[in-house]
Amino acid sequence: MWLLPLVTYASHIRAGDIQAKSDTTPARNPRRIFFKMVLYTKIPGPQAADQPTSTFFFGDGTSIDVARVGNGTVIPSAPNTKVNVYYFDHIYNAPGQYLVSFIGEYRNKEVRNLSTPDRQAFYLGTSITIDPALGINRSPVLTAPAIDQATANQVYLHSPAAYDADGDSLAFKLRPSKRASPPR
Repeated sequence: MWLLPLVTYASHIRAGDIQAKSDTTPARNPRRIFFKMVLYTKIPGPQAADQPTSTFFFGDGTSIDVARVGNGTVIPSAPNTKVNVYYFDHIYNAPGQYLVSFIGEYRNKEVRNLSTPDRQAFYLGTSITIDPALGINRSPVLTAPAIDQATANQVYLHSPAAYDADGDSLAFKLRPSKRASPPR
């Protein structure tokens, strides 16, 4: 006979993004990357959880627990949503390509294009390339909060208002939602 523990699910993450920037300090290290992660969460209620800390995976077998800056900021145009910001940096052992990611527990339960979203981990990821020959490079920045509400049987448009400080060309491609096993 198997006894399974009672599992409690939280439902709060709406959206997010990860930004990366190579080191621009006076003692520049081309293997040091500065990160900013932005998470949009529902303001906690009886069935929601807060996200005061997050675990970030650097893609090289290491990870870090990071505390958010402040207590999150309520978005005036969406008073039930706040933006949580996390800053951290990492020095990689070698040049190469790395998939950096965040896995959170759990998605906002109102997501309609996923079955049981409040029981699925939320995944964010971005690919970075560390190559000293590239010089200083930054990832695109999304300036429009991803807090839109879609309506069934209606065209849904969202512009992330992305820009790239390096002047790189940006292209967008719709991809299926990624899934990850919930953290244990």
